[in-house]
Amino acid sequence: MPGRFVLACAAATFWFAAAGPVRGQGMFDRPVEETAFELSVSQEFDESSKPAIVVSASIPYRRLVFFLRGRRYEARYRVYLELKERRGKVAPGRVWEESVAADNFRETTSAAQFAATRRTFPVDPGEYTAVVTIEVIDTSRRFREEQAVRVVGEETGRLEMSTPVFYTCREDSLSPKPRNGEIAVSTCPSSGGAGARINPGAVYGDFGGWARVVFGFVAPAAQDGDSLVLTARIRDARGAVALYTRETPARGGTRRSSFCLHIGLDSLPIGEYEVEAVLETADGAQRSQSSGQFALLFNTGLLFSRVGDLVDLLSLVADVKEARAVAEAPAAERVRAWALFWRKLDPTPATESNEAFGDFLQRLRYALESFSKNKPGWRTDMGKIYIQNGRPDKVEDRQEPRMGRNYQLWYYYSKGIVFVFEDLIGTGEYHLLSTEMM
Repeated sequence: MPGRFVLACAAATFWFAAAGPVRGQGMFDRPVEETAFELSVSQEFDESSKPAIVVSASIPYRRLVFFLRGRRYEARYRVYLELKERRGKVAPGRVWEESVAADNFRETTSAAQFAATRRTFPVDPGEYTAVVTIEVIDTSRRFREEQAVRVVGEETGRLEMSTPVFYTCREDSLSPKPRNGEIAVSTCPSSGGAGARINPGAVYGDFGGWARVVFGFVAPAAQDGDSLVLTARIRDARGAVALYTRETPARGGTRRSSFCLHIGLDSLPIGEYEVEAVLETADGAQRSQSSGQFALLFNTGLLFSRVGDLVDLLSLVADVKEARAVAEAPAAERVRAWALFWRKLDPTPATESNEAFGDFLQRLRYALESFSKNKPGWRTDMGKIYIQNGRPDKVEDRQEPRMGRNYQLWYYYSKGIVFVFEDLIGTGEYHLLSTEMM
C-alpha cells in the first residue's frame, strides 16, 4: 500500500476517534446545490421609449424529460415569471410554454445541449427581484432561480444606471475585438447590438471571443458642454482589480442610452469576476453605480500564456502526460490539440455533443462559484475533488467542540469512497484530510 494512503488512513482513524460523539450541526443529508438553469434578467427600452424587462433562460437538456413522438424526442416546459418589488409589491406575473426536440436519445441526456427561451415585457421603473420557475410539463420537475434587477426610466430626472446584461461576441462580430487586457467603451443599443449573443448566467468559455456588458442609463437633459464620466473596474474573487478604465464617452443629445463595455478576456485567469461601472456627471453632482458577476472557464490565454494552469486543470480529468501533450503542442496546433484531448474523452463520439466536456465545464463552474476564497475554486481541495468526481451523493457536517474544528464528509456511494475535509481555523476553507473506502 502506498505510503501516502497509509498516512491518510492513519489521520482519518485519529480523526474519527478524536471526534467521538459530535455536537452542533451533527449529521444530515444536504445535497450540493447546482445552478438549475442559467438566467439573465435585464432591461431594454421599447419603441416608445418605455422600459421593458427581458427574461432569458437556458436549461440543460438533461434537466428536461423527453418523450418519443414519431421519430423524434420532444420536451415541453412552462416558464413562470414573478416580479417582486423591493417594497414588497408584486407586479403582474407572466407564463409561457416552450418545446425542444432532439434526434436521438443520447442527445437528450447531454450536459452540453441547452434549450433557450427569451421574452420581453413592459414594466415600470424600480428595484425588482425576478423569480423564474421552469416546470417540465407532464412531470413533477420544477426548477427555480432568482435575480435582482434594476429598471430605470426617464421620469425621475436623475442619473441612474440599470442592472448590466452580459453578451458574447466572436471574431466574426461586426464590432472590433478589444485589445488584450483592455476595456473598450462605446454607446450601443440596449439590446446589445449586432453580432452579440445574450449570455444567460454570464459564463464565458471561448477561443477568440470577448464579453460585451451593457449598462442602460437615464440622465437629466443634456446642456451645452455637459458630459458624463464612466469608470469601469473588473475585480477577481479576492477583490483585486484586474482591469480598469476611466473615460468620457460621447453622450449625444438623448436622455436615455446605453454604454457597452467590451472586455478582452484572454489576459484573465480562470475564475469568477465582478464588473463594476460608476457613471457620474463631470461636476460630480450626480452619480450612479451598478455591478454584475461573470465566470471565465477557459480562453486563449489558458493555451498560450498560462500553460501551467492548463496542465494542472486538464490533469484533473486525465493523465498528466496527456495534459502536457496539449501544452507542448506547437502554438499553431494547440487549439486542435485541445479539441483532440476532449474528443478522446467523449463517451459518445458519434453525436454532436461531448458529454465529458459538458460535465467538466459545469463542475468547473460550480467549483469557481462555491470554493473561491483565497484562491480560484478549482485549485482548492474541494474544487479538485468536485471536478474529478462530480456532485456527492451525501454531504455530512461535523464539529469537534473541544478542538474548535469543523469537518465535512463527502460520500460517493457508487464509487465506495468518502472524502474527509477539515476546516482548521473556521474560515470556511476546507482541506482534504483523508480518503476512505466504504
